[in-house]
Amino acid sequence: QARDEIAQAEDALRRRDTGDAEMHLERYLRKNPQGELRWHVWEQLVSIALDLRQDRQTARDYLEIMLLEFAAQPDRRREIEQRLAALCNEMREYPRATVLWEALAQDPDTPDRVKAQVYRDLAQAYLRRLEFIAATDILEACLNLQVDIPTKGECLYALGEAQTLTEDLTAAEASLRSLLEMPGIPEERRVLTVFMLADVLEQQGRFDSAIAYFE
Repeated sequence: QARDEIAQAEDALRRRDTGDAEMHLERYLRKNPQGELRWHVWEQLVSIALDLRQDRQTARDYLEIMLLEFAAQPDRRREIEQRLAALCNEMREYPRATVLWEALAQDPDTPDRVKAQVYRDLAQAYLRRLEFIAATDILEACLNLQVDIPTKGECLYALGEAQTLTEDLTAAEASLRSLLEMPGIPEERRVLTVFMLADVLEQQGRFDSAIAYFE
């Protein structure tokens, strides 16, 4: 009977009847509090809300419930935290996004490749709150993660950007020059780095050097 609900939901989706699909999926959740397919069903509901309805608020509500349900499963909890934080950020619900990112950052089992993105997201959140020291501190921590060169380059670029925004131009120049010396940086990121470095040099009044980089 449980699989019947899912089969009917899938049939409804084929007919593009999202309301009927949601009804069957939610009925499965109500009838099967310990069901082995609950993760799959929640995923379906989030996908319908986001991809078919463009209803971010409902997707957010689903993810909040999932976070409670799967709190005891660390890998799934972290996955939900990432998705929910990104969605809250899109919805400009910055305080909630920041709380989730901080939880991921403080979790010793969060993989470094995930932490690198979390640290960059947190830095942006701190900059919005004018917490400049916190932003640069977390980006410097990002550089100490065990990640590949392109990812480390993204952390260094974000650090240079934060230092530029806070008018710490000497530090920004050093960060950007370090980034340009790193091997394996994607060409698009290298070009953006050159452009930002030129801007930093211009702000310092070093116009000849700035022009050379702009050229």
